[in-house]
Amino acid sequence: MREILISENGKMKVIESPTEGCWINVIAPDSGDIAFLRSLEIDEDFVYDALDQEERARFEQDEELIYVITKLPYFDINDEAVPYRTTTLGIAMKSGYFVTISGFENAIVSDIVEGRVRDISTKKRNRFLLRIFDRATVYYLRYLKEIRRLSNEVESELHRSTRNQELVAMLNLEKSLVFFTTSLRSNELMFEKLKRANILTLYEEDEELFEDISIENRQAIEMANIYSDILT
Repeated sequence: MREILISENGKMKVIESPTEGCWINVIAPDSGDIAFLRSLEIDEDFVYDALDQEERARFEQDEELIYVITKLPYFDINDEAVPYRTTTLGIAMKSGYFVTISGFENAIVSDIVEGRVRDISTKKRNRFLLRIFDRATVYYLRYLKEIRRLSNEVESELHRSTRNQELVAMLNLEKSLVFFTTSLRSNELMFEKLKRANILTLYEEDEELFEDISIENRQAIEMANIYSDILT
């Protein structure tokens, strides 16, 4: 599935075909979507990397195209045991358009589509990229607090009993923390390399935003480590 959007007056508007300054959001691409992405000169290998849930965060530059893989947190309503996981988002940026590729819908991208993220413009691709990073850190911190709340509940139950059910629940929360820590560290490394590469033209406010994102990402790593230590 693909949707082509452009920002107008702070809101996202769906349009029929790509135009200057648009955002192309591709979810669970079929053969037609992949052919469409190929027509935009997006490397097919990158498309499959974006669909690989085990792919690590990274970036690369290929002539006029900048490719970014970032790791997003998500809540899987279909998995009662380990609902807090991470997923891969592929981003391709070229003069004129911004493309996101994912295997399924996620809250971060949905929030942007539905206008829940402030100061967003599809025409400012570098800031658009930073807004995705920023929204992801918001969700990491939000989900980590929820994991901590759940762990407190499980710990309370464990004090009253030693049933296998509580022990399994504790192990599942540890799995979520491992997923988060691995992805957050992967993002941190990508952020640092992206800054050093100096391939993004950032205004002063963008640089400040990027620094805030890095700080919040490190904060999320620290929280995940602390919660993991408590659980073990």
